[in-house]
Amino acid sequence: MMQCSVLEITHLVGKKWSIPLLYEFRLGKFQGFYKFTAKTKITPRTLSRELNELSKAGLIDKDANGQYFLTQKGDELCTLVDNIKKWNIKWNATHENCLNRSCIECGYFISTEPISQRTK
Repeated sequence: MMQCSVLEITHLVGKKWSIPLLYEFRLGKFQGFYKFTAKTKITPRTLSRELNELSKAGLIDKDANGQYFLTQKGDELCTLVDNIKKWNIKWNATHENCLNRSCIECGYFISTEPISQRTK
């Protein structure tokens, strides 16, 4: 049975770490596996699984040195996410810096404070 490719990609993008990882690559902030786990508290097992899924989807790839990078497909997906961010800024009063920051920088993944109590 054939799956709907739109539903498949939205499922992948909707996972907790997909967009933050893609933006780390897009902004050149992914500095390696262990630095990322230390910065975000993601478990190595989860990070490995997420990187494999993004790679299988063709959103990231590895170069000859084994370093991950964002593919054209991944970059175009980030452009779509930028439009979602713009929509969210317009309708949900999200801070405009959201467009220029990675998800990790906003503190969403490292803060213990509830989202509703964070400053915008």
